[in-house]
Amino acid sequence: MIDIKNFCMHTIDIENEVFLRKSFTSEKKDFSSYLNTLIEEILRNEKGRAYSFLSDTEEVFSCINEILKGGDWEHFSEKIADKLNRCELDKQKKVSGIATLKRGNFIQVIGKKGDRIVCVLTKVENDPYINEDSLDLSSGLPIKKNRVQKSCYIEFDENLLIVEMILSDSIPKISEYWYSSFLASAPVTESQENTKKAYLAIDDLLKRKIKKTSDTDYWYLRNDLNSYFANKDAFVFDEVIEIFNSYKAESKETSDTLPSFIEELKELPKKKKFDTQFDLDTKDISTRLRRKIILDSNIELRLTGGIEDIKKKIKPGKDEEGEFIKIYSKEGYNAFKNE
Repeated sequence: MIDIKNFCMHTIDIENEVFLRKSFTSEKKDFSSYLNTLIEEILRNEKGRAYSFLSDTEEVFSCINEILKGGDWEHFSEKIADKLNRCELDKQKKVSGIATLKRGNFIQVIGKKGDRIVCVLTKVENDPYINEDSLDLSSGLPIKKNRVQKSCYIEFDENLLIVEMILSDSIPKISEYWYSSFLASAPVTESQENTKKAYLAIDDLLKRKIKKTSDTDYWYLRNDLNSYFANKDAFVFDEVIEIFNSYKAESKETSDTLPSFIEELKELPKKKKFDTQFDLDTKDISTRLRRKIILDSNIELRLTGGIEDIKKKIKPGKDEEGEFIKIYSKEGYNAFKNE
């Protein structure tokens, strides 16, 4: 539970040229509860990336610093919100005719969590539920899950030094205007290192937990993992978890093992120190995304990346002549058919 010291909210609607600070005349229990639920949602989110400010003289960081030192909340929080509004205006000019930035409410919170000072900057959707003017439960701010468009969560120690700074975005890639233009920050861990750490950690867990239960399930799941890393532009950890949640195991032993496997999987980002949302860069793991299977002397099957619907394209079987695999391929058929 966060002990909220200060909060404010601005409506930012670039399309309709709205930039408006909401004024509150009294404490609102509904909104305090809403803020704590919102922050808890951000903390529980299975996607996020560690960032750091590039300079202590940058506008947003210096404003936060002044607030924490006792500076005027109204003045400095207004400067932060104005910076975001300017960044969104610039971004909208760049994507004009292609996309329109979503309207949202920009919320700033300063609070205490144990002996840590917490700063939260987040943009949330405009959906009916909490009234934006009265801050009573009726309409305006969303209470549903997945309401957060973008977030920045910062913890400071008692000396006002940053302990951690985690950014997240509702889209797979964290928006450049959010982390760079607005916050003037950069990732702590490069994408190439994140990609390697995440892939090796998940692949190792697959080998340890699934391979011993079923070779078939292991290779199907490894193929799905390879397909994700090879074909996606960005890594989102909850998407990876869903790969395993939705998998229909071939063996009962694997089916029984998957729940505990998924629980261990969820612990990997902390244990192996990789972020849960980042751009994918597969340079260091490109050879691992390929697999060679010896079928017979002078015959081998090369899998050069993940294969979508592999269970439908490659099927094992047995007949009176022995064991075989069947591969559905028009090109292969044309190469071997009798004229």
